[in-house]
Amino acid sequence: MTDLPDLIAELGSEDDVRAERARTLLTSHGLEALHALLRLAQSETPDHRWWALRCLADVYHPDADDRLLQGLHDVEVSVRQAAALALRDRPLAAA
Repeated sequence: MTDLPDLIAELGSEDDVRAERARTLLTSHGLEALHALLRLAQSETPDHRWWALRCLADVYHPDADDRLLQGLHDVEVSVRQAAALALRDRPLAAA
């Protein structure tokens, strides 16, 4: 399974092994994956937002950086933690 919609669905599967496998395959979809992850990062479901930020950690693009910065202010602590971990290796003064 390598179709982008299927990979995004796997992120929301509530199965960490399946979601992590999908994360590794998403990079082959380039900007399409970025846009899908940015949408997922706005989900009402905290687990979806967490996985979106987990995936965006591997995307070096200004839009990904902006979303990770926004994630630092999420209402869910686990999502804030995912954002902080993703930003740890990025030299962003705003972080």
